[in-house]
Amino acid sequence: MHRRLLTAALVATFCWYAPLAQGAEIAPVSAARAQLEAGEYQAAAQLADDLLARLDTRFDRFGMGLVNPLQIKAEALYRLGQFPAALDLSARAWNIVRYNEGLHSLSQIPEMQRLASITAATGDLEAANDLEEASFELALRTYGKHDVRLVDHLHRLANWYADNGHHVEALQLHARSRDITRQHLPDAEALLERSLSGITHAYLELGFPNYRAIAAADDSSALPLRPETTFKPSMSDAGTLRDLVLPKLHVGQAVAHSAFLPGEFAARELVALRREQHQRALAAGETADPQALADAITALGDWHQLLGQSGKALASYREAQTLAASGPASARFDTPELLYVPHPGSPDPGALHGPKRSLSGEVRLQVRIDNRGRVRHTRLVSSVPANLDTLQYVRAVRNAKYRPALADTGFVATADVPLRLDFSYEVAGKP
Repeated sequence: MHRRLLTAALVATFCWYAPLAQGAEIAPVSAARAQLEAGEYQAAAQLADDLLARLDTRFDRFGMGLVNPLQIKAEALYRLGQFPAALDLSARAWNIVRYNEGLHSLSQIPEMQRLASITAATGDLEAANDLEEASFELALRTYGKHDVRLVDHLHRLANWYADNGHHVEALQLHARSRDITRQHLPDAEALLERSLSGITHAYLELGFPNYRAIAAADDSSALPLRPETTFKPSMSDAGTLRDLVLPKLHVGQAVAHSAFLPGEFAARELVALRREQHQRALAAGETADPQALADAITALGDWHQLLGQSGKALASYREAQTLAASGPASARFDTPELLYVPHPGSPDPGALHGPKRSLSGEVRLQVRIDNRGRVRHTRLVSSVPANLDTLQYVRAVRNAKYRPALADTGFVATADVPLRLDFSYEVAGKP
C-alpha cells in the first residue's frame, strides 16, 4: 500500500556525475544508463557491478570514480524492488561525494534526494523525511530564502509533505515558491502553475482529506484509503496558519468559504494563466490544445462543487465540456466522478489465527447520486475480509461528494454507481 500511495514521493530524481566517467569507463557507464532507460534493470545492474569490480582495483573506497556505477546499480535495484541493497549502494555514493566535496556541498543534494526516495520505499518515512528536510536545508543555507534557485527545492519538499498528509506545511512552501516566481521569474509560467496547483490542492486537502488520493487513483471507482503518516515535519512554523484554518473546517458539514478564499484565488489565477496561454497560441496561428485549459477550469468547478456552490460549478463544467468536445476527455462529464469521501477509519476485522500481520482489503458498494452530487442511497456489494464490520464505510460514503453527470438540461441523478474502497489493516494473531 505504501508503494502505491507514495508514488510521487518515491520516484527518485537520478542525477549523474558525467564528468566522473572518463576514458575506458565512459562506454560502459553510457551503456548501463541506456539499459536503465530501456527498463532493462537486471542487465544494467550487472553491467554496473562489472564496472565496480574493475574500478575497485583502481580507486580507494572513497574514489569519486565509483559514484556513477554505484548510482546506476542503486537505481536498477530500486526499480527491481530490492530496496535494502539499493539503500546501501546509494548511501555509499552519498558518503563518497561528502568525503570528496565537503559536508555542505550542493553536489550532494541529488544523492540525498535519491537516498530519501529509496528510504521511503522501505517504509521508513521518518528517516526519509529527515533526508528530504536536510537536503532542503542545505539548499536554503546556500541560496537564501528568496533566491530563484530555491524554487525547485521548495516544490520537491512541498510535494513530499503533501503526499504524506502534511498539507499546512505544503501550503506554506508552495506559497513561498509562488511569491519568488512572481517577483523574480515573471515569465516562468510552468513554475507558477506548479505553485498555484499546489496551493489549490493543499486547501482542498485541509477541508476534504483524501481529495488528492482520489485524484491519483488508477480506477475512478476505486479509492485507496491512506494510512496515517508516522512522522512530524520539523521544518514548520505552521502553527499560526493551522490555528487560522483548521478550526473552520468541519468534515461532512458546510465549510466556511472564507477560510478557502486564498485557495480559490489560486485556482482562478491558474485558469487565467492557462486561458492567456491558449489565446496566445491561437493569435500566433499555432495549433492550440485546449486540454490544459479545460483541466484547470474543471478543477475550479470541482472546487465550487465541493464547497456546495452548484451554480458556479455547473458554469465551469459547461465551459470545460465545450473546450474538450473534440478531444479524448469529451466524455468525462457523462458519468459521475468521485471527488471526496471522509476517511472511515481503520477496520477491525478481529483476531485471526497465526502471527500478527498486515493485510489488504476492500469494500465494494453501489450508490445512487442525486443531481447535486450527494449520495442518496448505498448498497453493500461485498467486502474482503468477509467478516468485516462495514457500517463505518457505509456511513463515510453517505457523506461523499461527487461531480454529478452532466446532460443538456444540467446535472442529472445517476443510480447504481460502483465504488470500491481499498485499505490496509493489521490483525492480531491468536494461538
